[in-house]
Amino acid sequence: MTLLAIETAAELVGVAVADAEGPRAGVWVRTGRRHAESLAPAIAHVMDQAGTSLADVDVVAVDVGPGLFTGLRVGVATAQGLAQGLGIGVLEVTSVAVLAHAAYEGGWPGAVAAVVDARRGEVFAAVYRGVATESRPPARYVPGALGDLLWSVAAETGGPVLVVGNGAARYAQ
Repeated sequence: MTLLAIETAAELVGVAVADAEGPRAGVWVRTGRRHAESLAPAIAHVMDQAGTSLADVDVVAVDVGPGLFTGLRVGVATAQGLAQGLGIGVLEVTSVAVLAHAAYEGGWPGAVAAVVDARRGEVFAAVYRGVATESRPPARYVPGALGDLLWSVAAETGGPVLVVGNGAARYAQ
């Protein structure tokens, strides 16, 4: 099975191709919010680097947010168009689930708060207690309220909470 993955929820455009043996090619493009102009060339580049074509793709995975509204529209529309044209399925993945999964793949054993910058002094966040165990679904927070939530999760779990994502970096204080 060959998977084409599309990420447009953030400032960067990301595209990757993977198969049963793992990742075959990938690229991140700093677009300056020019997702629409950058996505198709990034897909073409990754397919070329992987030595495959769109006809070989079995499923398209796309980040459905939370994230930048226009970027999400570009990614989802592209994924749907490719899937419809190729007669294949679309796998929807959330930004926060991807971030949490990466933390667990890296070996973190405890709770994870995946935090995405929502702009205007807010973040989107979800709390996980294991790879597939979302204990707090994605919601919008001001950083102070998220801090309160994180303290309560730490008290509930009896351990530290790993906070990941661009929202975590922006509001680290």
